[in-house]
Amino acid sequence: PHDHRPQDYRGVMMVAAAAVAATALAATAATTTASAAVPTFTFAAPSQFRMRSYGDDARARLAAQLRDVERRVHVHEPDDNDATWRHGTAQRAVWHYVRLWRDEFDYDAFIDDMNARFPNQFLVDVRSQAAKNNDHLAVRLHYIVDDAPHTHAHYPPLLLLHGWPGSVLEFREFVPKLRAAGAQCSTIVIAALPGFGESRLGNAFASYDTATTAALFAALMVDHLNLTNYVVQGGDWGALVATDMGGLPRRYAPRGVHVNFAVSPLPLGWHFGLLRSLKTAVQLALPSLFFSADERRRGTRCVKYIIDHSAYLHRQMSTPLSVAYALSDSPVGLLAYILEHMEAWRDNRNGTDALFSAYSTAAVLGNVNYYHQTQSISTSMQYYKSNVALLVARSDDGSPVVPEHIPTAIAVFPGEICTPPRDWLQLTYRSIVQWTEHARGGHFAALEVPDALAEDVANFVQLVAARAAATDNVPRLVKRVNRLKSQLADAEHDDGDD
Repeated sequence: PHDHRPQDYRGVMMVAAAAVAATALAATAATTTASAAVPTFTFAAPSQFRMRSYGDDARARLAAQLRDVERRVHVHEPDDNDATWRHGTAQRAVWHYVRLWRDEFDYDAFIDDMNARFPNQFLVDVRSQAAKNNDHLAVRLHYIVDDAPHTHAHYPPLLLLHGWPGSVLEFREFVPKLRAAGAQCSTIVIAALPGFGESRLGNAFASYDTATTAALFAALMVDHLNLTNYVVQGGDWGALVATDMGGLPRRYAPRGVHVNFAVSPLPLGWHFGLLRSLKTAVQLALPSLFFSADERRRGTRCVKYIIDHSAYLHRQMSTPLSVAYALSDSPVGLLAYILEHMEAWRDNRNGTDALFSAYSTAAVLGNVNYYHQTQSISTSMQYYKSNVALLVARSDDGSPVVPEHIPTAIAVFPGEICTPPRDWLQLTYRSIVQWTEHARGGHFAALEVPDALAEDVANFVQLVAARAAATDNVPRLVKRVNRLKSQLADAEHDDGDD
């Protein structure tokens, strides 16, 4: 077998740099100009909502499809098990989960558990005034509110955002761990991206890119829920939306940004200036002098992702509908498609069979069922297509999104698909106050290593809360100092009279 990975770190970093700029979504959060024209949104009255399982007819069709799929479907794969995943999803993984899905997994009980954990779920119709046709950005937004009665007054609200092929279900186990880790937020909000799950688009081809989604979720927090000074956390697309939220006007911007998937443009070109571009060129020419062993290792992983696992990216950014028909029709095809990414993007240093222990069965099958039951795989993939114009428009702008006054935390996991060097990330995130390199975990950290991510987020929330408390104390300290000055002046005046 041929090993396509570059053997020289210089080549690794050069290709990784291009990969970060072009295929790690080209720093979707790469410009502050997003705040120049923020769409305004109108929210209708929300309605209480409970997540639903299959109806009787749909449940019967699903059972029939799973019953004899191993007899009907034949896929040829290499005899070498170690090479199987390099060709796509391994049959042993597909049939393993098909049997669990058919014989053991209870999706009805799973959804009932989700509703019991999060009773405050809502649907709200939202329209934007950004276009003459209000249906252009119409969406029925699904969001979850988790309130805690005993919290510290200075703890900010927290907004949690998922990515693809994830959903709000990622946070089923995560939120309790987050609260146990010390994140005493009075309110935690989980929002489904437009086109994902129960967040239904009024127009299936609505142009919801990360900038528009950022404005939508900021309006959700500030205008609809009256939750100001919030912190936002995200991975995958959620991380890019969170980064864009950092560039919004102060009224809507978060008090802090936490991401576990950080991206940055390649700092090379006229818009970065001559000195910065020269520095980048020298870094690429002599990576061992400028980048740590871990940064070079992450560059190697990024190259492997581009070579071996980025076909989906090009498909979904160009013609997502073609594959959507098959995935919407076949639950097993959908399972195989999602499993490929869950395997490729995890911390797979322990071998391929570790997939079964990396994620719980409920995490895998609950999410696949949710996509199948809501028939949202098509519109979720459309999100990639909707971001193409934004990526092109931003390709020449390398200015930061998250400014100095908004603290940023970046959680770095060894199995992440792409993580640029910190020196580059500081051009996008100007105030990185928390940088944690974790021992294990991958792209789906909330599922794979929920305890580690929960502790990371809780630490950042506590840091933001402490900064808020200190800031809030400044006016009181000023008043106290002025009062003391006045008392001293009065005392000196009395002494003079004596």
